[in-house]
Amino acid sequence: KTADGSLSDLADPPPGEVWDEVSAEPDLCPRLKCAHFERCFLFEARRRAADADIVVVNHHLLASDLSVRRAQENWQDAAVLPPERRLSSDEAQHLEDTAAEHLGGHLSVRGVSRLLGRLERNGRGLIPALLQELGGVAGEDMLKAASDDLLRAALLPELAQAKEAAETLFRLLAEHLAASGEMVLRLHDGFAADPIWGRGLDKALDDLVASLGRLKDGVETVADRMEVEEDTDRRSQRLQELRAVVGRLEAGLDGGGPNRRPQRGRQAVRRAERRAGTAEGGRAGHHGPGLGR
Repeated sequence: KTADGSLSDLADPPPGEVWDEVSAEPDLCPRLKCAHFERCFLFEARRRAADADIVVVNHHLLASDLSVRRAQENWQDAAVLPPERRLSSDEAQHLEDTAAEHLGGHLSVRGVSRLLGRLERNGRGLIPALLQELGGVAGEDMLKAASDDLLRAALLPELAQAKEAAETLFRLLAEHLAASGEMVLRLHDGFAADPIWGRGLDKALDDLVASLGRLKDGVETVADRMEVEEDTDRRSQRLQELRAVVGRLEAGLDGGGPNRRPQRGRQAVRRAERRAGTAEGGRAGHHGPGLGR
């Protein structure tokens, strides 16, 4: 049991894939339509914050609020946090790295794994759920039949290719970081001539970004088709999930491209980072390498 719904309040933190299923995320939350809205830990915390005169948060929560506001172009109303009139920061020397993590483009092992796993993992996920829904009606409706065919013939194979490209990409980065002996490797203009590109990094990165782009287009097509169908609670939830995946795919594309290989005078991948040590909730774990800019 937990009193506030946070990982740090749990005696035995759940595995990451379990937490992903129950944690509140802005692009997936149905808000007032949710049957548990009144008892939701997240919205209870937001209600308390809205009634407070002073709100104390860490840098990560502050940066998350800024990220949501920038995405929604919302600078007046509540986002992750209520709107503020005065902002005071302690330990501001650490704020730049935190802001870069939340506001910059980023492509990581965990992020890609979560995203692709949301679409399909061991026969579960959004694509299998949609195929199950379409199974009984696809033969009677040409639009649903087209969506069924798109999911089976295009998106599932593309998903497998994306997973393979991601595995190759992050393996090469992990090997490069291990050889450097560093936890963070700054990628200057000269990195464009590094032999790692010829060993497969260039192709793996291009393949992953191309697969994410095709997945985005396919998922967006299915979502567009669903919008013209009869609106039900379950259909609305599925549509929201699809739109959320499109948003995450776009974020992944932003983190990996379009100017991925460093070129003089152009913004590109600027660092490779290996995160290890303490994961969320005090669990020891390895986060794997990531790309940031």
